[in-house]
Amino acid sequence: MLPLKLDSARFLLACSATIVVLLLIDRFSPEAQWILLLAILSVVWLGANAIRRLGRAVPLLHASGLDVIACILLPSWLVAEEWLPESMTQVVRTIVSSTDLLVWLVIVFMLGGVASVDRSTILKVGSRVALPVIGASLAAIVMGAIISAVFFPVMPDAIQVHVLSIMAGGIASGALPLSIGLAQQAGQDQGELLARMLPSVIMANLVGFLIAGILGMANRRQLVTFSQVSLGYQFTKPAELLMSMILVIVLYVFGLLVELWTPIPRVMAIVFAVFLLAMTGSLNDSVRRGTLQISGFVNRHLLFPLMWIIGMAVVQWVHVLAGFSIEVLGTAVAIMVTLAGVGWALTRLSGIEPVDGALVALARGVMGGTGALLLVKSADRVDLLPCAILSVRIGGAITLVLALNLQALLTF
Repeated sequence: MLPLKLDSARFLLACSATIVVLLLIDRFSPEAQWILLLAILSVVWLGANAIRRLGRAVPLLHASGLDVIACILLPSWLVAEEWLPESMTQVVRTIVSSTDLLVWLVIVFMLGGVASVDRSTILKVGSRVALPVIGASLAAIVMGAIISAVFFPVMPDAIQVHVLSIMAGGIASGALPLSIGLAQQAGQDQGELLARMLPSVIMANLVGFLIAGILGMANRRQLVTFSQVSLGYQFTKPAELLMSMILVIVLYVFGLLVELWTPIPRVMAIVFAVFLLAMTGSLNDSVRRGTLQISGFVNRHLLFPLMWIIGMAVVQWVHVLAGFSIEVLGTAVAIMVTLAGVGWALTRLSGIEPVDGALVALARGVMGGTGALLLVKSADRVDLLPCAILSVRIGGAITLVLALNLQALLTF
């Protein structure tokens, strides 16, 4: 109990110090930049750790993925309510913009996503679940387009914001790169786009877990187990980490060069390059292990602080608030029900169990690898995790490529 009490005491001390700095920050002279940077680091560390602790204390919050969402929405609300000084917010926005932080995050998270599914998994499992997943995805897009035409005044915009964002593979490797790519092509504000996408992603994720729980009550039969498919999480050597870091830098430079020499935005080029690496099996085992180690480190230690920074600098609370509506909820429910229903129906043609097909298709609408894990756990079908990860990662990458290419055709 003593270490826990000491840890809690340090946390409360950090809370108190941060509050004092925030209260006094306007009294410091503009030249005292180190005070401002200290305040920024304190707020980011305090806020991110508070949300992380809350997620650990409330299992339902973590299981539904709402702790990550809260780490984006809370700082956005604090900025809107002016609880965080404008001077601090402006510095964070400058840092995010000048360092191209969002693009680096897209590379790391997307590489980690596709590296978690090796080529053998695609070959062994992909052929069995391809028909339910592809058919359900197309049906969900059509259903989303119909709902968008009924509920929203501008259908193409509604499809991008409320349909494709759900099926892009989560937030960090889905909605984030999608919003960046669409904003760069159409000249829109990326923060506004991301803020409008978040309510749809949140609602679809929760609806997916609910449907999975209902499906879990049906007949159970194993489709694939961990003993049959390896996800490649193994010990990483320093050389493998170095190769993966070099790959991240090469992809970033590649995106910059493509944007410089062509009208194609760098995020679109990077997404397409990562997709090709996954589809062609160009990532060897060494690079995959190093990539998984890097993305795993970011997910374990930096995810919450980075999401807090995005909430402060990018996401606008007014657009988030406007996105929570009956229309958005209805769209999310329609898409997730369509995914599960069509996935169930098409299993007759693919030779797998209806529940298996429905769950794997349903994974197209959850928030990344964590969402896939929580989805199969909700249905008490953890043996389906490799199939669910294949669905959300590869399916999300395909959605991003198609969405950004379609926008490019419409723009140019």
